[in-house]
Order: sequence, then structure tokens, then C-alpha cells
Amino acid sequence: MERDTARTLPPEVVEAINASPPRFNLAAFDESDRSNIRTIQSLLDLLSSFVHDFSSALALFDYLDRAQLHPEWRIIAATECVVTLRYFKDALERLENAFRQCQPLRERFGKHALRPAKGDFSTAFPDAISMRDATAHPVDQAGSPESRRRNRRKVG
Repeated sequence: MERDTARTLPPEVVEAINASPPRFNLAAFDESDRSNIRTIQSLLDLLSSFVHDFSSALALFDYLDRAQLHPEWRIIAATECVVTLRYFKDALERLENAFRQCQPLRERFGKHALRPAKGDFSTAFPDAISMRDATAHPVDQAGSPESRRRNRRKVG
């Protein structure tokens, strides 16, 4: 990870970025559970890649901002951050659904094991969805007053 991101993010986040997702030994599970385990593993890998993508885009944004280089490139980096947050949220929700369908993991960790992660994400990025929607649909921001109200980003 780049030094710029290490200065931007709290140390525990930097540590999480550098960690690899857990690996499952498929042989330890019944054949009937292996499909769910594969799905869960794929989603954990995706989440890890989204964390790396976000931290890279954030490092680029911070570098461009500090160096006062190419303001238009900062918009590209910021857009990548916002879109990646949405991808992360979607993958986290799918992971929760896959986890609920996997009895061995539910029994081991409890059916609400991902609730803290979802809560932490929502607390850290409360406007992730509305920012992504505003970024992905800029024309809606210039539409009628009703369209602007409906698609306005909530900043709080």
C-alpha cells in the first residue's frame, strides 16, 4: 500500500487492507455446503479487492490534492472511491445472504455475524448509495426541481 494512504486512513484500517481474506478448506464441509462456501469465498475475495481499489483511489486523490495536480483527475479518483463503496456494500449484502444459507458457518459464528461489519460500513459511509447514484447519474442532478430533490445527495 502507498504511504499516502497510510497517512489518510486509521492504522486499524491500513492493517485490514493488508490482510488477506480467510480461506476455507472445502474438504472440511459436506458436499451440500460446498457451493455456498465457494460463493462466500468469492465474495470475501471481492470485498478484499474492493478495499484495495478504494485505498488506491483514495491515495491517488490525496496525492493529486496535495500536489495540486490536475483537478479533473481528482474527480476521476473520487468517482472510483464512490463507485467502489457501492460495490463493497452490494458484496457485503450478498455475503450476508450466502452466510445465512450456510448452516455450518451460521452454527459456528451465529446468524448475525456480519451485522457489526454492516453497521461499521453504514456508520463510516452513511451516504455511500446516494453519492454513487449522484455520481452515476449526473444528468438527473440537472433535471427538473423534482428530479433534483429526488436524486439529491444527503449530506449530514
